[in-house]
Amino acid sequence: MGGRTPGLTAPRLTAPGLTPPDLAALRRRAGGAIWLESLTRAAVPAAGILLGYTALTLFGLGNPWAFCGLLAAAILWLGLGLMRLQAPGAQRVDRRIEHASNLPHRPLAVLDDAPQTDDPLSRLIWQRHLASAEAALRTARAGPPLPVLPARDPLALRLLLLLLLATGLVIAGPAAPSRLAAGFARPASPSAAPGVTAWITPPAYDPAPPVLLAPGQRVAALAGSRLTVMVSGLGHKPFIALAGATIAPAALGDAAYRADFPLTRAGTLVVGPWWARLAHWHIDITAPATPVIALSSVSLSQGTNLVLRFHITDPYGIARLTALLAPVGHARALTQAIPLTPGTTTAWADLADSPYRGLDQSVTLTATNLAGVTASLTAPHNLRLPPATLHDPTALRLAALRQQLALAPATQPAIGAATASLAAQPLSPIAGALDIQLAALAEDMRLNATTPPATVDRLGSLIDSIEAEPDAAPARALAQADSALLRALQQGLQGHPPTAAALQSLLQAMQQALARHLAALRPPTGPSAPAAPLDLSALNNLAARIMADEAAGRTAQAAAELQQLQAALNALQSARPMTAAEAARAAAANQAAQTLGQLTNGEAQMLDQTHQGTATPDDQQVLQSALQAMRKNLAGAGLSLPGLGPAARNMAAAAHALGTGDAPSAESAESATIAQLQRAAAALQAETRNDAAIGQNGPASNPNGFNGPPDEDSTPGLGQPGANPAAAIEQQIIRQDANPALPAPTHRYFRRLLAPDPASACTPSSPAGC
Repeated sequence: MGGRTPGLTAPRLTAPGLTPPDLAALRRRAGGAIWLESLTRAAVPAAGILLGYTALTLFGLGNPWAFCGLLAAAILWLGLGLMRLQAPGAQRVDRRIEHASNLPHRPLAVLDDAPQTDDPLSRLIWQRHLASAEAALRTARAGPPLPVLPARDPLALRLLLLLLLATGLVIAGPAAPSRLAAGFARPASPSAAPGVTAWITPPAYDPAPPVLLAPGQRVAALAGSRLTVMVSGLGHKPFIALAGATIAPAALGDAAYRADFPLTRAGTLVVGPWWARLAHWHIDITAPATPVIALSSVSLSQGTNLVLRFHITDPYGIARLTALLAPVGHARALTQAIPLTPGTTTAWADLADSPYRGLDQSVTLTATNLAGVTASLTAPHNLRLPPATLHDPTALRLAALRQQLALAPATQPAIGAATASLAAQPLSPIAGALDIQLAALAEDMRLNATTPPATVDRLGSLIDSIEAEPDAAPARALAQADSALLRALQQGLQGHPPTAAALQSLLQAMQQALARHLAALRPPTGPSAPAAPLDLSALNNLAARIMADEAAGRTAQAAAELQQLQAALNALQSARPMTAAEAARAAAANQAAQTLGQLTNGEAQMLDQTHQGTATPDDQQVLQSALQAMRKNLAGAGLSLPGLGPAARNMAAAAHALGTGDAPSAESAESATIAQLQRAAAALQAETRNDAAIGQNGPASNPNGFNGPPDEDSTPGLGQPGANPAAAIEQQIIRQDANPALPAPTHRYFRRLLAPDPASACTPSSPAGC
């Protein structure tokens, strides 16, 4: 049975209790147990050495150098034991299974054996042998690893080591941790140990002083803090890493290094490589504290004054404090931010100009500290402002449009169209300047050339100006008188002209209303000179001619003349005299315009002379003195132009450069001066406004008494007998439209006024006999 006959095939073991995959797993477990036993035998001597040294350390006999020697011996002994390890063979694994399972006669060998003869008797005997092996292998197991200490330690010295270790623990008592740390420490270098110093500087918003770090300390640092590490006495650049990220230190000198970096992540800070660690700390990053807001009360005083009482607690200090008002139920509406003074506990704000008068508003107090952390608190109760008290119909309509725009900013183009219609046909008489401003704003709204918040502010200013117009009542009376006159003349087109007495009465009412209108427009303070009498003979003659044409059946000519009369009356309603302050401002602006031209020419000559080498610092200082005098004169009139300050500094720089002989620098400064002067001239031109000078009395007044000084703002020829008043007004509009300083929307408004009416064959500029 011990051999194998050629040509014969050994039968396979097919017992259901132990299949081939089960046998492979059994052999792996047995091989693992043999490996573990071999490794234990190799590690027992090294473990005994370390255990003995630990016992000696607890008795106070350990030191770093002895630890290094014994550790080297233990590593050497372990290495020799590992070198003698051999992989267990298949027969050794099978014998381990048979021995652990108490299987006699080596049943695993049957798997690789076969009978030598093939007669029936031999096959029968072999089958019975297989059945016996199958029954035996059903209980096969690998068994646990066998203990190796008895074989390696026949004298039971291990028990002596354990007894020494227990005795050392009792003797050391509370000093055991310190003795173990000293016995297993790394030997000190013969040279002086490097010094490591580290500290954390809090961010600027935290008033706390820097914190010096102790070795091994766990510290929490605020976000934005800076960590500084200094290493001295080291001959090479130290290794510094925070949370795995390497930080390169800068050399301060011989054997001294410093690293200064912001703390952006938490983790362990290590100085020195792992084999020679100099210091380490664990750093946590904490977020800055949030302001704590306590809102005591929110109320209204005197109807529109918001009163807030609050208390804010913050360790760093408040940088910004804002009260935010928003209409309730309108998520897309504009909000009103009211800046408050940090450090206060009570705040007042005037909400009279709020677009949400009559609506519920929520009040939210927002505080941002110096660390940039923001906290908000909304008042539990809403605030309702009383409705605005307005009387002028145009102002009331504008207030409704303003509130609609504030609630729905996306509707600005549509509201711009409604504002343009209101500017073309106001619901009440308004000053001409306000009419133009309203039309310009409507055009900006339609083209989205202005933002909704800016539009709301501009509408608020126009509403205040219209409501506070000093000529409100007289202007309405003048409008009513003009309307009565025009209605009477329009009835004449239907065949019912007014009588001469009725026409004269209507004309007198119109003249009286016009006188009261102009009287109300005079400045309330200052010396009051009697107004020059108005010569309205041209208007009277035009009205009489209309009535005559109507009576004669010349309706087309009467209609054209009626249109001219209406244009003249509208111009009278829009008339506004120039106040004393405006006159002083205009005079200062005119003087400044002349001075700017002289200074620009003088600086250009200085630039040529500098290029030729003939310029002197004194010449430049003369121009600088003239510039300073002009700035003082403008400041007295309330005017401030951009570019004058830089021009003065550039003049001083040019004078200094000329004094030192630095011609290129002088030329550069002179060129910059010219550019700044041109910028100031452009700003002055944009600042200029056309204010009609109607009703003023003075040396330059027109003899007829109606017009002011003969400048581009006057109304030429309106009071001259026989003149066409509509043509005179048209010429005035043309002159105003020619001013390049006016904004584009104002030009568009003027051109709409000048456009002819396609429904009529006559225009305002047509002669009387069209």
